[in-house]
Amino acid sequence: EDRAFAPPSVQRSSSLLEMRAALAFIFSAVCGTTAHGALVEADEFDPSMCDRSFTWELRDWVVDYLRPTVDLGGKASRKQPFDIPNANKKLALLVNNSYPGPTVEAFEGELVCVKVTNNLLAEAVAIHWHGLHMRGYPAFDGVYGVTQAGIPAQGGSMTYRFRGQAGTHWWHAHMQAMQADRGLKGPIVIHPKEDPHKALYQEEKIVTISDEWRNPDECLRAEGAQPGNPVCMEIEKASWNGQWGDGSEEYPWPMVGVKQGTCYRLRFIGMMGQAQNFQIRIAGHNMTLIAVDGIGVEPTKLSKFNLHAGERFDVIVCADQVPGNYVIEAVYDLACFLETAPAPHMPKVDSCKYWSFLNYHGHQDVPGKASKKLLGGYNAPKGTGGGAKPESVAGPEWDTNKQS
Repeated sequence: EDRAFAPPSVQRSSSLLEMRAALAFIFSAVCGTTAHGALVEADEFDPSMCDRSFTWELRDWVVDYLRPTVDLGGKASRKQPFDIPNANKKLALLVNNSYPGPTVEAFEGELVCVKVTNNLLAEAVAIHWHGLHMRGYPAFDGVYGVTQAGIPAQGGSMTYRFRGQAGTHWWHAHMQAMQADRGLKGPIVIHPKEDPHKALYQEEKIVTISDEWRNPDECLRAEGAQPGNPVCMEIEKASWNGQWGDGSEEYPWPMVGVKQGTCYRLRFIGMMGQAQNFQIRIAGHNMTLIAVDGIGVEPTKLSKFNLHAGERFDVIVCADQVPGNYVIEAVYDLACFLETAPAPHMPKVDSCKYWSFLNYHGHQDVPGKASKKLLGGYNAPKGTGGGAKPESVAGPEWDTNKQS
């Protein structure tokens, strides 16, 4: 029978030294740490107890920060490190050679086990399961210095385990803030035993959105000219499911593929590190909100929503329009004033808007590039097919920044 992982009981110590020794004993027993901080597997753990098992290997790698691991073929093929232009080279941290990292998917109540082997050259890691309550498994929350020591570089390993509550969540490195910005993050989907919204859709897709930085170790240190601002700029680039695009052959627009007549549950995950939020809208398609941060809500029709860093929005989108490419827009509205001119202590940004397309299967037209505005920023790219003249959408614009 499966059981929760619980620390051994410890009698109260009469001296501070004894108390510290007792706490160290508990910490090592719960987290599997040695006296030197290295992580080992607890002797009593039986892998056969796991309902869902995942094996992760972490490695350093050099990627194109605009499209780290996406391989689209032709001029948009994934390149070896020595073929990547110097201006785009990024020293990344990857799980199983993918970005975003692997999806952890299970049903509520199942025991999930994730074995993490850290083959990074020089950095210890800890993985946090953002949004999961970790009831019964608090020792595996993944917060360095609180629930565990770091998993040592060059071969250290640890098996995280938990039973997650239903919803859309995500995982990310929690050893250092910038490890996530270098690639250590990915989705979590815990399916409910009974889905109250199942009648509203036939298929589902994950849509991750993240700001992207060539050198986050340099750019995201909060020691710029004004306290709290990054050293470089407010935002550099942003990706959809690990891909930035501008409509060129080298960097095509990211696509979310759909089949006409099918309704989708789109699980939007805000994986941003520096950018505070993105305003999201889909041309020509109504969105019905059914969950926020993993919690189901009364279905509500929206025309736009504001996705903040760490948040998750589940919306129903039906592919019920004339086939084509329909613009999906993400706007970092807090940075748009920086498109035209710098502000005190805040450099100018190239763009505050980032686009992808809802692409109907079978529609072969390719959207063109976005045109540059005279004073800065870009005009939105044009859709194709039915997306060239999309229908108007219904529902309010939901912006939690404006809610009391």
